[in-house]
This record gives sequence, structure tokens and C-alpha cells, in this order.
Amino acid sequence: MVPSATVEPNAPGAARPSPPNDPTQVTQFHGLNQRLDPTRLGPEWALQADNVLCDDARFYVRRPGYAAVRAGVKDAFAAGPNTLWVVDAADRLLALGPTGETAALATGFIGAPFRWMQFGSVTFCQSQSTSAQWAIYPDRVVPWGIPLCPPPTLGTTTGTLPAATYLAAAVYVAEDGRVGGCAAFATVTLTGYGGITVAPPVLAGYATRVYLGAPDSAELLEYATTTTPFTLGAVRDFVGLSLPLRSLDCYPPPVGQVLGVAGNQVVVGVWEPQQDRTTLFFSRPDYPHWFPLTSEFLMIPGRVTLLAWTPARRDLGAALVIGTETAIYERVNGKLMQLAAYGAPAHAAVTLDAGDVAFWTQRGLCAATPFRELTADRLLPALREVATAARFSWQGSEYVLVAQQGAIRPSPCSPRTPMPITTQHRNGL
Repeated sequence: MVPSATVEPNAPGAARPSPPNDPTQVTQFHGLNQRLDPTRLGPEWALQADNVLCDDARFYVRRPGYAAVRAGVKDAFAAGPNTLWVVDAADRLLALGPTGETAALATGFIGAPFRWMQFGSVTFCQSQSTSAQWAIYPDRVVPWGIPLCPPPTLGTTTGTLPAATYLAAAVYVAEDGRVGGCAAFATVTLTGYGGITVAPPVLAGYATRVYLGAPDSAELLEYATTTTPFTLGAVRDFVGLSLPLRSLDCYPPPVGQVLGVAGNQVVVGVWEPQQDRTTLFFSRPDYPHWFPLTSEFLMIPGRVTLLAWTPARRDLGAALVIGTETAIYERVNGKLMQLAAYGAPAHAAVTLDAGDVAFWTQRGLCAATPFRELTADRLLPALREVATAARFSWQGSEYVLVAQQGAIRPSPCSPRTPMPITTQHRNGL
């Protein structure tokens, strides 16, 4: 600690009297050299202790300074303690390592700002100004969603197939083996013996996998991966059918304003300003690029700004924390419960060691599960339009850092000064 000269006891900003036998009287706080007991500093100086952290032992310590990472950055996302994804001015996706090494991963990242989310070892990214979306795997960067495949075109020809109704469907297959979905199937009916012609849909950059149904069967089974039209003329042509179609009514990820994870599902929140509600769409478990939009969704009043997942531990079930601009909810075992009557105006959440999550709200930093306010008794923050949070390890202690930028937003929890009385009214005068 570096004290300055002593001021007069009655001067503005004078320090409190020093404890007995304490030769140090703090009259202005400039920073720290080592560590400092907070009781020695005094509360009036603790409020302005810049560049200082309070560690797990309740001592003030000097925090590390800032370092420039890279100039000309449009957006960035911390994918782990040693990995930072960066989109530069040339719309390239770069990986920045802890020692400053840089690797170019992909080009064409147009549409900043982006929404980011990590699901296991995969990072998902959506543009907020275009419909572009990507999946960043450890070994490749690919489009997140796979286009919905229309059904094949069916016709009739000569053959020995019996009179029956035949079904067909198709899905697109990406170069890395991921399979897309379909929302419809084609039908053709033979009134007598005959054959069927099948023309698979074709899309550049994708293969097409065709699924067929046996005569009068409602089950669609994998037949072949091909973009070449073919003919089915006999019952033996259906012998090679194998795996069932599992992606019927599974769509690509919708473009939303907030991304999250719920166990082994990805969540995308789409805000509808006309109705002032947000629809949360859930992917199929373990398939982050398949979204059953017509069945796996949840509607929340208001604009959702926060999605945070807490895994199950002891007697507490796994929970999805949902924050809007006016309320905070928790979804456990399919049941939705409101936790707070104030909002979480930022996309800022971090995971703690115990499996809890800490997130920024209109009452400061909160955590779940169970829900609790961490800083409301000591801090009433000035809120701004954009906030980000990160977990920071320093000299054996763990911290949650919150950075805000943009215009100041009024908080519903801020104290209000009563209006002054300027006119008195008595007896109706």
C-alpha cells in the first residue's frame, strides 16, 4: 500500500481516526504492493480501490493489468482457459493461444455481432444480422445446420412390384457425415403390377440418402446414398433396406437471439417482439443440428436474455436458468418456477466449481442452484446495454469478472429520490 500525505481532520474526504498503535493513516488510496487487511483500509477507501481484488482469504491483493491481444477484432469468444476464438476485420475466424500464437480456422464469418455457445468440445456461432451459423469442431469448421431435404420425385413404370402404396423420403448428408432432416415424404400407388422410378433431390456440397418403405409399410428404411435416379422393379429391390429414418420433422437450428445448453440438448431462443414473448427451441438429445420445431419448445413471456445450465448434484435436480428483462425463472424436471421479479439484462454467465452458475442481473451477481444473490447487500450496480462475464483464476483465488459497455440503463432496483414538494394545497385553494 502506498499512503499519501495526511490531510486535516476536518477537511473534506478526511480519513477516519487510526486505531491505537497503528502508525499508518490512509488519506488517499493509490494501490497495493502486497496484500492488505480490509479493516486497515477502511470502507471509504474500499469503495474506490481501483486495480484491487479481494481474495478468498478476505485480503485485498493487486490484480494483474490489461494486455492488448489483437487489434481490429469484430467479435470474440473464450472457448476455454487456453483458447480464444476471434473474428477479425477480414471476416476470418482465428484461434488465439495463450502465448499469442494465431491459427486461421475459416473465412467468411460475415454478420457480426455473433451469439456463441459451447456444447462439449464444439462451439456454435450464429450471426445476429444474417442467417449464417457455424459449428466449430476441434478439427473443422462447418455450417451448423444442414438444409431440410425435400422428398424424392416418384413415378411409375413397368415391373413386377405388387399393387400397393409405396413411401419414400430423403435427407442430405454433409461431407463430415452429419445427416440432416426432412419434413415430408412422397407416396405413389400402384393399382396393379408395375415399377417405381425415384429421382433423389440434389444440393451442391451434399450427398443425398434415400429412404424407402416396403409395399404398404409406413416405416421408412435406408436404401442408398445417391444423387442418381434409379428404378425399383421387383420385390427383391427392397431386400437391402436397413436403418430406420430418425430425422423426420427435424429441422435446422432456428436463428435466435440467445443460445444455451440444457443437458445433452442445445437451446435456441427466438424473440417475437409483436407478442413480446420468446420461444425456446430444444434440439433432439445428442443431436445439436436436429430441431423438432413443432414439438420440442417452450414459450416464455418477454425477451429472454440469459440461458444457463446447472447439472444435477445431491438432492438438487439439473436446472435451466432462464432470464428475461423483467424476471428470472428456473426449469427443473419440466416444471417452470419464477425465482425473481427482476431481470438479467445481459448474456453473462459462468460455471463455478460446485456445478453452480453465476450470472449478472439487475441486482448484481446471482447464482443457482439454489438461487441466491451474491452481491446485493454490498453492490447496487449501474447497468449498461451490453455485459460479458468470465471466470478468472489468480494467485489461488477464483473470481467472476463482469465487464459492461454501452449506454446506462435504468435499474428497477435502484433507489429513487422523492419528488420535491413545490406547491402546497389547502382546503381546495
